[in-house]
Amino acid sequence: MMDIFRKAERKSVLTFFLIGLAHLVLLSSCSDEEFENTMQPLKDAINIQEDTLQLAIKALELSNIPSKVTDEALLLGVYTADTIGTTKGSILMQFASSGRITLPNEISNDSLYMRINFTGGNYTDESLLLQFSIKKMKQSLNYRTSYSNDMDVSAYVDDEVVISKTIKIDTTTSYIDIPLSGIKAEFRDKIKNSQSTFESDDEFLKYFPGLYIEAGNASTALINVTSATMYYSYTYKNNIGTEIEYSTSFPANKNVRQVNIIEQTPQSIDLGDDFLLLSPGKKSVSLTVPVQAIREKLGITSKNGVAYIEGNKKLAVNSALLKLPVSKIFKTGAPSYMLLVKKTEYENFLETTSMPDNINEILGTFDSDDSTYLFTMKYFIADEMKKESNEDCEFVLIPADVTMNSANTIIGVVHDAKLH
Repeated sequence: MMDIFRKAERKSVLTFFLIGLAHLVLLSSCSDEEFENTMQPLKDAINIQEDTLQLAIKALELSNIPSKVTDEALLLGVYTADTIGTTKGSILMQFASSGRITLPNEISNDSLYMRINFTGGNYTDESLLLQFSIKKMKQSLNYRTSYSNDMDVSAYVDDEVVISKTIKIDTTTSYIDIPLSGIKAEFRDKIKNSQSTFESDDEFLKYFPGLYIEAGNASTALINVTSATMYYSYTYKNNIGTEIEYSTSFPANKNVRQVNIIEQTPQSIDLGDDFLLLSPGKKSVSLTVPVQAIREKLGITSKNGVAYIEGNKKLAVNSALLKLPVSKIFKTGAPSYMLLVKKTEYENFLETTSMPDNINEILGTFDSDDSTYLFTMKYFIADEMKKESNEDCEFVLIPADVTMNSANTIIGVVHDAKLH
């Protein structure tokens, strides 16, 4: 849940290996295409220097963190730990339509319930209690709207409680069933009298905007909800008198919206020279890369989008590595990835979640051997040195969740909504 970044004994450092390239006089008569495909002669490669610089780091409150729908990203319950504080997760959950339903004239033993699937979570003690209340939503969520995970739900939720329950979590199972008997009769009557309501998601959401599952403070478990489905089931007798069981499902899938509401109350602890990072949450840090200091230390000048050293040698950045050390990792673990996003691009990233371009958004990987996040900064440095502006660049650090294809290539990066 929390990572503490040390700024005293273990500095965040940026190390550069830079190469200056002389003009290629021997290749000056080649075309651009020939030039780009010709190997640089070794005599024209000049090692300039290796250097290490300290980065300014400060605490930062993130804003408008959107609630994403990814596997294991919907937190439900409450988790409290010494020196860490409390995280509470509730869910606004919408359901997709089942398609047209036709009820037989005579049915029996009908029921309406919701099944929540989960993959473990975080537990305060051995009792593993999940306390919650469920209310109907009175207003549908807009599928195209980005909702933050600290949104005010009052405009979307009825005051009346459908069910209030405390369940003991069994870690040997992966789901819990919650009866919704309080709205079963209403649901059944709607199926009988307005079958078209269930033919499309839009029509179904007009009738049934969804449910709000609010965690109770007496919970001692915070589970990772991977999926949820609402079921309406009944039995009837066919033409020869055989009793048939039938069930229709309403999945909380990606065709409709789910929003994770996160409340965090970190304890007031003395961090000393460290910084605190919460995921999901607003506590993070910003880092300022001293662009001007790099330019001055290396004697770099820029002209027409080209960076030069010593006036006439083109600059090539062979390597620029940022190491961000972690002082303490709590038992909830550290994110596998961190993302540095230029502060000027932060809001845009949250809205579009574009792939990192290594200049405006730089992905870093956690090295468990030395508890360090490592970022490759050479493309950013090379780009900055070409500019004639001398302004330093501030980055926001956010936990990242990545999606990979079958070839282990990263195809998606979003803000990490799991507990760290």
